[in-house]
Amino acid sequence: MQSDDQQIRDVRYHSIKGTRIVSARFSRYNYECFQKHSHNAYSVAAVVEGKSKVIIGNKEYIGTDGDVVIINPGTIHSCNPAQDTCWSYYLFYFDRDWFEKMYMNFAGLENIAEVHFKNNVFKSKEISDTLIDLYSLFEENEILPVIFEDKLTELLGKIFTLTTIEEESENKNIPEALEAVRNYIEDHYVDKISLEELSDFSGISQFHLLRLFRNYTGLAPHSYLLRHRIERSREMIPGNNSVADVAIECGFSDQSHFIRYFKKYVGCTPGEYGAGSTEHRSSGPLKSGI
Repeated sequence: MQSDDQQIRDVRYHSIKGTRIVSARFSRYNYECFQKHSHNAYSVAAVVEGKSKVIIGNKEYIGTDGDVVIINPGTIHSCNPAQDTCWSYYLFYFDRDWFEKMYMNFAGLENIAEVHFKNNVFKSKEISDTLIDLYSLFEENEILPVIFEDKLTELLGKIFTLTTIEEESENKNIPEALEAVRNYIEDHYVDKISLEELSDFSGISQFHLLRLFRNYTGLAPHSYLLRHRIERSREMIPGNNSVADVAIECGFSDQSHFIRYFKKYVGCTPGEYGAGSTEHRSSGPLKSGI
């Protein structure tokens, strides 16, 4: 059974010129709390206690103390404590566009569409220690942005140097019709989108669209819609928006439905998520001398 001392969550953010480029949290669980989902950001975590059952795509791993877990944007995954264990970790989300621009800078590239990490669970004391050090700076509310960003630059350099990365300049294997459906869902996530509507939009029968979209994204269209609504709500909650307003603005019929789905995907209620949120801000771009 869940109790207060079995879950610790602290959500923090760093923004540059109004764009939230990094969010981070520390969490501790001893119960299964996450269903399969995905994020639009790059996720990098350091496991510091216990064991975790990590499912990424169709692969399963056991993450242990000292492991680094990296999950690419859009990848269906779930991470939960292994049976009868307590699992603690530090987790950073990096804005996708910003992260890829930083990699282009690091690698001396002019154009790149996507950075794809091939190794998802591995041991790296250098990355793990630097990630934890960076989080400790988050806890210093009066820290100068330049100090935080120096450590952030150090972390990125280690990630880019100590991991195996595939550079994809174009999405050759993405069916255009399915990509159009995904974009349609993300553009109309507030609306009540039906499978029939998506079928009419794409010109693909409902039966085939359901199967093809699930194979393409790892989620059925309705599940993908819910996941996108939750991702949008996470961006809104740390502000001064009420939970009821966020629910309506993200397409949920009422607050209770929103809270139930939010906890299902995020592992805590919207109120708990917002209560632990603080934000750092920087007025200038992060220097690129990785």
